[in-house]
Amino acid sequence: MEDKLDIVTLLILVGVAAIWFGVDYLFTPKSYPNEPPVVPPTIPYFGHVIGLFWHGLPYLDKTSAKAKSPIYTLNMMSGKTYIVTSPELITSVNRNSKTLNFNPFIAELGSRLTNLDAPTMMIMNDNLVGQSGNHGWVSGLHDAANSSMAPGEGLDHMNGVMLDEAARHLQLLDEDPNGGTVDFFRWTRHLFTLCGTKAVYGPHNPFNLKPELEDAFWDFDNDLNMLLVNIMPSVFARKGHRGRQLLYKAFGEYFDNEHYIQSSALTKARFEAGVRNGVDNTNIVRLEVGSMIGVLVNTIPSAFWMFIHVFSDPFLLRDLRNEIRSTSVSVAQDERTGKTTKFLDVNSMKQRCTLLYSTSQEVFRMHSLGATVRTVLSDTILNNQYLLKKDSIVQIPTSVSHFAPSTWGDNVRDFQPRRFLKQQDPTDGKTKKSNIAAGFRPFGGGYHLCPGRHFASTEILSLTAMLILKYDIGPISGSWKDVPRPKQKSLATAVFNPEKDIRVKITKRKEEEDVAWGFSMK
Repeated sequence: MEDKLDIVTLLILVGVAAIWFGVDYLFTPKSYPNEPPVVPPTIPYFGHVIGLFWHGLPYLDKTSAKAKSPIYTLNMMSGKTYIVTSPELITSVNRNSKTLNFNPFIAELGSRLTNLDAPTMMIMNDNLVGQSGNHGWVSGLHDAANSSMAPGEGLDHMNGVMLDEAARHLQLLDEDPNGGTVDFFRWTRHLFTLCGTKAVYGPHNPFNLKPELEDAFWDFDNDLNMLLVNIMPSVFARKGHRGRQLLYKAFGEYFDNEHYIQSSALTKARFEAGVRNGVDNTNIVRLEVGSMIGVLVNTIPSAFWMFIHVFSDPFLLRDLRNEIRSTSVSVAQDERTGKTTKFLDVNSMKQRCTLLYSTSQEVFRMHSLGATVRTVLSDTILNNQYLLKKDSIVQIPTSVSHFAPSTWGDNVRDFQPRRFLKQQDPTDGKTKKSNIAAGFRPFGGGYHLCPGRHFASTEILSLTAMLILKYDIGPISGSWKDVPRPKQKSLATAVFNPEKDIRVKITKRKEEEDVAWGFSMK
């Protein structure tokens, strides 16, 4: 009897294997001459999809290590994804923005994350890649972000509001009866959530008026993977779905009451782009909630890792403090009271604090580990060599280019805060040329370069500089050895949160105890 069962089991297993490999043979996309070489999955047909969903973007580090080509193909069930890893080919992808385009991906992502209705999706897909001229909702949103967040009046206004909000929160920290003992990541998240959203949404910012929205947003963010799958989200992504609904309600009231009129140029331009293209308020609100991901989810962990790298290195902290003091601090004294106020000159800091800037770039290099995504709109020959087939996907994993020894040297795994200081050639005194530009992609690249990069950088640099000048920060445990590791939670994020929080004490420095501090943007 047992022998018969063993034979039946064996036959079932053979049958399942035959079906599995048959599906792989029949439905895996065929390869064409000159296409990038294929890296096969460990598990036929489903393997790469499972690997990416299970491991997240670090899975692409594993496949890139197996590949022997600067570009290779992953067959993702019935579709194809081309993975590009060399600076030369990354530059070529940027140059082919008409046929390798971001807009179809962002339209699909927006639809899944925010449940845009069918009529709105028709509007979104109209002239999606500018094939019929410079019009359409997606093109309007792209132009709105680029124009309102480029250096100029709109960006200056956002920076000013952000810095005022930051000053208010640091004053609350000074008045904290607990002496500034905080969970460091949660504290950073709270500070940047309110500073960033106040800058974008103005005096009627729902996050300021309804504190529960902060946790609602981060529940939404934590469940992004299941919300992207978009199968019964109220069941399989319950907290994220509930958080999203709370945000929809609050921002519905915000736009219905026309509070956007007192907001940033960015919010007004995005709202106007929706109205101009016939989108109703309900769906404008839904996409606006999805757009908050771009404002918050990568900036906050970037700031946290910046704080960690600076305050855990006493020599770097000393050098940064000296640099900022000597270049970017002004002092005013009230003649009547004799009280001293010091100001951090933000514009001077951005121009003259080269070590601070270099440190921030190294933080982005070490911690920005996402992937640039493009859709292949028509058959494209990349760099006169590789055929990319229409309707496939191109991905550029930042983690590969950011840790390539050929670009960064043998110390690529080490945090080097001076890595981005301009290096001079000793033979002629001129700045050395390098291929860092193509290999450094914390904000993407080409036509689709992140429009929020100026605001995010100013926010991170300004708050880091103020903490350096005003406070000492140290872990309650007494040692920075307990710093948690980054851990990816969502495929939609490029900079990963810490796997756990760290408890720290933030103490005003003795020489600054009787000094008031503020930000200046002269």
